[in-house]
Amino acid sequence: MEDDIHNFLIKQLKSQLLEDTQEAIKNLIAEYPEEFDLENLVQPSSQNDKSHTKDSFVQLYEKTVEQYEENSVTFDIHWHWTLPWRQNTSYKVLADSYGEENVIEASTARSRKAVSQIFKDGLDPYMRWFPWRWFSDITLIGAGGFSAVYFAVLKPPYEVHDSVEDRIVALKVVDDKILNEIAVQSKAFNPVLFQGITVCETTGDLMMIMNLAEGGNLEDHIKRDPLADSDMMTIIDMAVRLATSLYNLHDEIDFCHRNIHPRNVICAESEYFLVDYRYSTPCDEATAVTRASKAHYGRVPYIAPEVRRGLYTVKSDVYSLGIILWQLVSKVLFPGTDLLFDDRDIYRIEPVPGVPKWFEVDDCVLSVAFKTRDLYTACLEPTPQHRPNASEILSTLTYYSNITTEEDMDERKMTNYVAERRLACHKHALNYRERCGTTSPRFTGLYVLHKVPSFENSVKLNFKKTKYRPPPV
Repeated sequence: MEDDIHNFLIKQLKSQLLEDTQEAIKNLIAEYPEEFDLENLVQPSSQNDKSHTKDSFVQLYEKTVEQYEENSVTFDIHWHWTLPWRQNTSYKVLADSYGEENVIEASTARSRKAVSQIFKDGLDPYMRWFPWRWFSDITLIGAGGFSAVYFAVLKPPYEVHDSVEDRIVALKVVDDKILNEIAVQSKAFNPVLFQGITVCETTGDLMMIMNLAEGGNLEDHIKRDPLADSDMMTIIDMAVRLATSLYNLHDEIDFCHRNIHPRNVICAESEYFLVDYRYSTPCDEATAVTRASKAHYGRVPYIAPEVRRGLYTVKSDVYSLGIILWQLVSKVLFPGTDLLFDDRDIYRIEPVPGVPKWFEVDDCVLSVAFKTRDLYTACLEPTPQHRPNASEILSTLTYYSNITTEEDMDERKMTNYVAERRLACHKHALNYRERCGTTSPRFTGLYVLHKVPSFENSVKLNFKKTKYRPPPV
């Protein structure tokens, strides 16, 4: 009983300390709004001394640490300092403090529509405000489809403790499609990727802030060292993470991605995430959106056959994932469209030798050999109804991850196959350059539906043409 009372009092004390910190942060923001580019929203105090701004942040940090020490509570810099700052710079807290309409009106003219949409879509709890002045060394790193992408060093003034290192982030200009990406990503449980938003002081454009993925994207990962992840357990683990990401998207928030390929799979903090949700739509609207636009944006090998007919469902996403599952074992990467169409047989999709045999109990009577390729073959079935859904893919991978051993695969056969395919692709690229000069860097394209190039003849798999049946659980 005494322990329960003690724990309750400790919990109350921690809660009170956190509330005190948040209140002090709000007061500091109100005192120095120019440090947060909020002068149009918050009237600065006539008594504030800008020359002492940095000292004020340091003093508050030291006072906060001191309060925790005085109360014999362990101070955690993330939970008790950084997180309260991030919470107090969210659009929700700003709206609670100063009014939603005032927050919208205080935004730049070019960003006002997007900020209004943030509140309309209920995204304000996820949207944290980062002033432009907190960024430095801004450098263009790519076009990112239809939106320029930059990297920058982020240094908030409240990060006053010695242990903080410069944080590199990515900045992407927000348009209607990027706003859709923010909405889906926030709901898809990818907080490790998304930081918040800022406004460029030169153009007035709203920009999304994302963590740079230290591990790069999946295509870069395979290209750097194709044999590094040749053991089946690592491959299955990667596949499980990808299937989990797709399951969350389809089953948890009911959205189709509509542009899945390895460059849209990034590695961050040892996890694999689907990114680039610009073209994502609710599952029950995907076909209507595709038909209304009369076009599709994507990479040819990953576009499901039915998309040419204006059909898009969750099974179209599954087709794209199936190509990636095959690439995890084959290590074959698809080049730009010029090389891809120059000799499609070089980039054919076929069974990969050496993959393990998995066993499936059928009606508790007999065991039937079930190979890895059966899963990706099922994902690539020409008829969408014959493909598994994300839940079935995840359950299949989870089931076999528990019973697969190194003895189930012939690594020599698999690595020899990978080496042969990679060499053939390399020779073809050299030959093409000799014949045609430089190759086009174009990987993705916007295609009129009936003109989406077909890649079906390059898929040389034996399809069962029946509904997928997952293993017993």
